Amino acid sequence: MISDDRFLQVPWRVQEPQRLQKEDINHILQWASQTDGISDIVLSSGNPAAALRFGNVCFLMRRPLGDVELLSLANEITGNGGSIIKSGQDYDFRHRVHKPDLKGYYFSRVNMTQSVMGPSITFRLIPEVPPEFDEYGFEPELRNHLFPRHGMVLMAGETGSGKTTALASIIRRRLTSESINFISYESPPEYDFYQIPDRVALVTQTDIPLDLPNYVAAVRNSLRRAPQLVLVGEARDHETISGAVAEVRTGHALLSTVHTPSAHGTIDRMVSLFPPDEARAAQVSLVDALSVIIHQRLVASTDGRRVALREWIVFTHDLKLDLIRLEPSEVGPFLQQHINNPENRNCRSVTESARRLHVEGKISDLVLQEVMYSAGMAGKS
Repeated sequence: MISDDRFLQVPWRVQEPQRLQKEDINHILQWASQTDGISDIVLSSGNPAAALRFGNVCFLMRRPLGDVELLSLANEITGNGGSIIKSGQDYDFRHRVHKPDLKGYYFSRVNMTQSVMGPSITFRLIPEVPPEFDEYGFEPELRNHLFPRHGMVLMAGETGSGKTTALASIIRRRLTSESINFISYESPPEYDFYQIPDRVALVTQTDIPLDLPNYVAAVRNSLRRAPQLVLVGEARDHETISGAVAEVRTGHALLSTVHTPSAHGTIDRMVSLFPPDEARAAQVSLVDALSVIIHQRLVASTDGRRVALREWIVFTHDLKLDLIRLEPSEVGPFLQQHINNPENRNCRSVTESARRLHVEGKISDLVLQEVMYSAGMAGKS
């Protein structure tokens, strides 16, 4: 039995449906898009429908969802999504629902995956346009390093850590202040950069794999389209990373995300995706291309919401020279020492960021202790 404190009441038009259909999920998405703090709607076989609100699970229904019910819903939403996930593939796409006044849409990024119990469908709610840069809360010491004329800005972190939103706020600032040619390659596109108010830049958004088959093809494609700024949704394999580095070497600025547990461990993680005989060359090329790595995660704030906790490294000329001289296995430990040295001004450790948030009253004693403990354990691993 679900306790009332974990239940979030959906204002159903009549009553809670006995079988979820497309009309019902569209109603949930309309309501969720207008409800403060909801980031995801999760429909998973064997569980009640749920929302993630400020990072916490809140149930939207009392009864568990059935596998046949969700398989039917998957096909109703997409036409063939149920067949795709039953074949052992996951399925990513963008879904839209009308706003109540029919003037515009609410968007979601959707993933469908088959599980042991049956289908699982996750809707990530996406605002129409990214937040304004000044509202996103980047630290003053970091801001000046986020807009290189050429070079790579990497936003690292786990799924759901706000990487895409952070990069989108940076892009919004550039699109409203610079007459540049911006191209994005995303899987699927999340924010609608075309709709940014007061935009002065040229925008082209590309959906992977609908418009191009993969990110490897994307970075190859971008070299032929004369962009000044490129967004590659995720640096997920060595071919994409190599292409991104080539993009930077031709004089472009490139932004991307990567799934890594820390800023200082990001180069290690990316180089590990290359064949062993290519690791050394990949390290040198990647270091040369990098402008800044920011690792971000969201932690509970004292106001009941969440706040971004960031670790970052700015790649100065001197730091690049030091890193290029090292063997691949030495880069991670060196950067960890570098970032923990209080005399180095072009970086900040996660523990220092946590201490500052604590002094500002934004995180509790308990959250600070958890961050310090996890950072200590990561340093020993």
